[in-house]
Amino acid sequence: MNLLQGFNGIRAIAILMVMLHHLFLRMNPAEINGVSSFINNLGIMGDLGVSLFFVLSGALLSVPFWDKYFNNEVLPSIKQYCKRRFFRIAPAYYLCMIVSLLISIYFFNRDLDVNTVIRFISGITFTNSMHYLTLFPTHINGPLWSIGFEVISYLLLLLVMLFMFRFIKDRQYTSAFYFMLLVLSMVVLTHVLIVKFFPVLNNGVAWNDEFVNLALRWVPKYNPISLFSIFLFGIFAGGIIAYLKKHDQKKHIKFDWLIVITLSLTIVPILLMNLYVVILDRPFIFGSQDVFFNIPYLWPIIPAVVAVLLLSLPFSLKLGKFIDNKFFNFTAKISFGLYLWHTLVLELIIKYYFPQYSVFEGDNMSTLMWLGFWVFLGSYIVASLSFYLLESPIQQWSQKTKLARGAISSRAVPREQSIEQSIGDKLLENDFKQTFILKPNK
Repeated sequence: MNLLQGFNGIRAIAILMVMLHHLFLRMNPAEINGVSSFINNLGIMGDLGVSLFFVLSGALLSVPFWDKYFNNEVLPSIKQYCKRRFFRIAPAYYLCMIVSLLISIYFFNRDLDVNTVIRFISGITFTNSMHYLTLFPTHINGPLWSIGFEVISYLLLLLVMLFMFRFIKDRQYTSAFYFMLLVLSMVVLTHVLIVKFFPVLNNGVAWNDEFVNLALRWVPKYNPISLFSIFLFGIFAGGIIAYLKKHDQKKHIKFDWLIVITLSLTIVPILLMNLYVVILDRPFIFGSQDVFFNIPYLWPIIPAVVAVLLLSLPFSLKLGKFIDNKFFNFTAKISFGLYLWHTLVLELIIKYYFPQYSVFEGDNMSTLMWLGFWVFLGSYIVASLSFYLLESPIQQWSQKTKLARGAISSRAVPREQSIEQSIGDKLLENDFKQTFILKPNK
């Protein structure tokens, strides 16, 4: 059984939602109505794709830990975990940060001032989430804000797993489930305290920077703890997947029905809400709005829905294979590049060919679709180059370096110890393939 069945599809849907969100932000809601308004509202709700990404990452990265936990094995290598995460993210992200900085200076006439340098440094050190002035680490590529948040979630996952392996020693699912509920409660409480006792103190300063002004509306609701509360739903899903795997759960139609029911209970209300907004001309609410505890992205509804989908798809008979189609598999493969580069492509195309489609200024849905075609085409080309020329070679080099060091070190140990170590390396390698490399079904 492919334990990642359906994950490619969820990843592809997430990145397409984010790209559509940034595209439809170009429309002026006051200039459209009827069907165009209905479509535009749905497109803007694509910001919920960020929630999909966080839950997906939580599930993917936690499964190897859960496997070891339920099988009474030792904690997976923390060094290898950190190394793989760094080499998966940093090279392409750093390149995009540099290119974004240069484009903002030479094409959009941004100044290379102290604030710009500080924001850039906060980006490359993944600390941009610590202050509203650095929340968006570049002037022109807004989506890069989430990278620092996700890296902190990776580290918090390690902390949670270290604690669970150390203190929840019975290795039973019930104990682990209650422990995770306690962690979620503590995380939500911490977020509530952050919102209450650390408000933004701007002292009435008017910033001539659209991203700083946006950050002022986001902070303190958007903080590493609130995003980790979304990430935790993926950890829950990863635990259930590992539990079902340990108990040899077979594929069954009941998981397909669970997916259908979950999607119906989610999509139908969203469609009805948008229909209500269009017909009665009510104010539209973005998907990033909070529902409970000032946590964004319709928490906990959307994270819970995504978690149910992720734990069901691997054991479904039909829907997991259906969602992992060729297009979604390819989109998932280059999804990191799509996320990094699509806004740069969008901004450059708008600057030189669609200048009337700045944020909330467009007035024609047909023109927006034409703009979207070129943005998606350009983004797929750039992301493919990023994957095949940078991301994939670096991951392969990282693996070869690890294997080479293992071969050298094996010469200095007894044969029995060498065999044991090679078996351990193979298990880690399998964990890596299951967790980080999403291969399409054949």
